[in-house]
Amino acid sequence: MWLLLARTYYERDDLAASEKAFTRAVSLRDDGKTWFNLGVVRLRLNNPTGAREAFKRASEHNEVREQAMREIDKLDPAKLGTK
Repeated sequence: MWLLLARTYYERDDLAASEKAFTRAVSLRDDGKTWFNLGVVRLRLNNPTGAREAFKRASEHNEVREQAMREIDKLDPAKLGTK
């Protein structure tokens, strides 16, 4: 149910509600794809720290490990021009 809500909010561009629903979904079931999607939503909300945390959790799951690691690499402060 929470995943469905999260995706619906995301499609409606209600990112804050989507983040809350994805957060609730991962609190109930540790799932790599859900962690990854939470990271994407947090990036769109300009929350790179939260996104990095979500991608780190996603990288613990084989099905999204490579994709999550690429996103973590993109969030490297040296690559963003900040320290």
